[in-house]
Amino acid sequence: MGDFRKIMDRNWFCTRNFHCGWYLDSDKLNSYLGHWRHTLEDHLQQVKDAAPWYFKLAKYAPTRIVRSQFTEKMTKGKDGTMNWIETNNQGRISAFWGSREKWKQIPDWDTDMPDPNTEAYPLDHGYNEDIPFNELTIEDMKKAAKFRGGECLSIQVGDVSDKLDWKCAFGHSFKASPTLILKAGHWCPECLAPPWNYDEIAKKNPFFAQAYYTNHDKNESNYYDEKCYEDIL
Repeated sequence: MGDFRKIMDRNWFCTRNFHCGWYLDSDKLNSYLGHWRHTLEDHLQQVKDAAPWYFKLAKYAPTRIVRSQFTEKMTKGKDGTMNWIETNNQGRISAFWGSREKWKQIPDWDTDMPDPNTEAYPLDHGYNEDIPFNELTIEDMKKAAKFRGGECLSIQVGDVSDKLDWKCAFGHSFKASPTLILKAGHWCPECLAPPWNYDEIAKKNPFFAQAYYTNHDKNESNYYDEKCYEDIL
């Protein structure tokens, strides 16, 4: 495309709500699945092959024409980020930038990108992971439940695949095995999205909060109902 800074603005891009992450043991996962197959060159070729026609002509067409194509896409289409700003789509603005004020603070291309937080740390799962999993006691289950803002209501642990009784921070009761909760990462099925009420869940669930507050503020209070995606249909 040539100099991308001439044909698109920096604040067209979202600063959060990406469905990605980095894992300390991703190399172990790759040893099982072997999914590290593509090179950067492979990816760039895929981008080139899938690009719309005006991307491919960007190096040859006048800058103003290419920019107008990008601008129309960003402002006219309901899934264009600048359409959300122009129509004051609060749900999209809060989900993808945090607030309109934070969007306004995005600098132009002359300002260097901030250094990312590259600190790597394991998540706390709320129980002693040095103990063999099938030796965990009911006290370990209660501790893990408390770390998730809830309670374990059972009085003993049998096999780790047997279901126990749990209650979440919002009073919902459910049954699930220790394996499902502690190893697979599940919790209350009634709190599971949709709707999306993660801000309130994070305030009561320390296990969830340690991941959620990496790019959300503790004073946020967003609620997205199950039909919120229909705004761009």
